[in-house]
Amino acid sequence: MVSQTEEKLSSLAIDRSASRGGALRPAIWMMGIAVCGGAGGFALWTYLDSAPLEVRVSVARTPEIAASAKAVLDGNGYVVARRQATVSSKTSGVVVSVYIEEGMQVEEGQLLAQLDDTFQAARKNLVASQISELEASLEEIDIQLQEATTHLTRLSALAEDNFASEEILQAAQFGQSRLEARRGRVRKSLEVLQNQLAIQDQLLEDMKIRAPFSGVVIAKAAQPGETISPVSGGGEFTRTGICTIVDMDSLEVEVDVSEAYINRVVPGQQATVEPTAFPNTRLPARVIAIIPTADRAKETVRVRVGFTKNDERMLPDMGVQGSFLEAGAIAELVTVPEGVTIPSSALDASGSQPRVWVVSDGVVDERLVEVAESDEVLARVSDGLRVGETVVVDLASLPSESLRDGREVAVL
Repeated sequence: MVSQTEEKLSSLAIDRSASRGGALRPAIWMMGIAVCGGAGGFALWTYLDSAPLEVRVSVARTPEIAASAKAVLDGNGYVVARRQATVSSKTSGVVVSVYIEEGMQVEEGQLLAQLDDTFQAARKNLVASQISELEASLEEIDIQLQEATTHLTRLSALAEDNFASEEILQAAQFGQSRLEARRGRVRKSLEVLQNQLAIQDQLLEDMKIRAPFSGVVIAKAAQPGETISPVSGGGEFTRTGICTIVDMDSLEVEVDVSEAYINRVVPGQQATVEPTAFPNTRLPARVIAIIPTADRAKETVRVRVGFTKNDERMLPDMGVQGSFLEAGAIAELVTVPEGVTIPSSALDASGSQPRVWVVSDGVVDERLVEVAESDEVLARVSDGLRVGETVVVDLASLPSESLRDGREVAVL
């Protein structure tokens, strides 16, 4: 009886385990959906991040300058010195001392080097001794002549009173004449020796090599102990010069102009000179002369162009480009700003130092730069970027943190 009642009650009981499992099943489904959504989002983000980023770019350019006078003709040339000399000695000798180095500024007459002057000094001393000997002889002759003159005066007085014969008087006269002739010959010999002494002084001075004009030493060719000669001795051990001096105030430009356009150039015409070493500078100049001959091989005519104002940066043999201006134009000094210009939208100022993103071979790389000046349109970069390099612009329109080193990009 009891058992039947328990069975009936058991059949009426609720199965809690079944209801608990049914309640957990929706939560598991929701968790699965979230995990799948996150994985899909991550996969989509990874795909989008690995795909080439579409960007707009611009090329770094040379800063523009204000418009200047129009050039009617251009030509290439070189800086030359109209006053340049390889300084040598007047005679052969051994170098004792050299007082100059390359790059030294020297003045006209400044001592550059000293040659061995031992022989010349000895010759000078010999001539000076000979002069002293002749001067002593001349003094002796003067005394003898004074004595002969006094003796002749006495004999003349005696002869007037017939106390001296004519023969004795004539002998005294001849003796005086011989002494006067001897004195004249000694004086001539003394004059010769004095001229020889002057020559020896000059030879001694020639052992000192001096600067013929003021300038800058650009080459030092000899050292102490070497033999120097004004002409080549045919051997490799004999130098023909001490140094080469250039007068920097005499620098000018020689430009080769095609003979087909030489009619566009006239003496006195205004021109500008742009040195290859300083492409941002154009120096004012003018045409000095047109050399009246042509180069048959190059079919060019050489034109001499002088600087309106000397520039210490100009050096002999520098390459330049000469531009001849139109009639009535006045050449002025023009300095192109340094660096490159890029759109201001290419600057990324989010870090401690401005940077740009340089595009090369389809990828971008970060580049720190120094900005000299900028406005709403253009920025001038003074360091960190070269002319011709490509940078990403319109950075504000790109997704945040979308640019990084090595990221592939597609240029619109």
